[in-house]
Amino acid sequence: VRGGEQRRATVSVVGPVSPPLLLRGACFIAEDGFKAQSWRYMDDLDILLPDASYLHAAVEAVGSSGYQTTSDCYYSDLDPHYPILMHPLLPAGIEIHQRCMRWPVAGLMDNATLLSKASTIDSPFGRFMLPGDTMRLAYMVANAQIKDNGYRRRVFRLRDVFDFVGVVERNGASLDEAHALFERAGREDELLSFVLACERVLECCYLPGAVYRDRHRRWVKASFAGLRDPSTLKGYVVRDWIRLAGSVAARPRYWN
Repeated sequence: VRGGEQRRATVSVVGPVSPPLLLRGACFIAEDGFKAQSWRYMDDLDILLPDASYLHAAVEAVGSSGYQTTSDCYYSDLDPHYPILMHPLLPAGIEIHQRCMRWPVAGLMDNATLLSKASTIDSPFGRFMLPGDTMRLAYMVANAQIKDNGYRRRVFRLRDVFDFVGVVERNGASLDEAHALFERAGREDELLSFVLACERVLECCYLPGAVYRDRHRRWVKASFAGLRDPSTLKGYVVRDWIRLAGSVAARPRYWN
């Protein structure tokens, strides 16, 4: 995504939902003065509303700039964001979130935690909130390792390595604080597996005091094999039947 596209999106959104919280790659664009990015590929912009009641106003505002969705299938009690909004002349879409994750993890990754540690920035295009650096790191890991759509899915993307370097080395996010967050939430394995994968790619040590166990190394080995052949990751894509049953009950068209 290029800076011009980010400006076009944020000018529309900032009016009804000021200030929105930027997520993931949108944070880097904001930090760099809304300039074009050459080091990170982006296929959409993620914006979290501090108040979910603004959702329809935000969708209408973005729609006034030419962004539209091709899907009318949206369930506010299940879907973390409105169906992606696309512009006919621009490559990247916009995802307007009412929740940071489909299944928030209280105290680790939920709206209240993200917003409580956010800072506000002013720009020529409006006022925005950015999550704290440690929370950005935690969100990145949680989004890759805990996110699920009826699955307990753990994935590793090379793009996440760039984000990891940007948040940890450029911004100085505290891995020790992130580790403590995941440990308290009972999700330490997700963080350690992710950090170990980044260490293998970057050939650096980021958590010298961490105790990596065989299960972490097995996951990293399988993940790297999955980069070559995604079908090898089937063992790490497991149905979460309890959550799936809840989805089916609340969403009759789940199977369609």
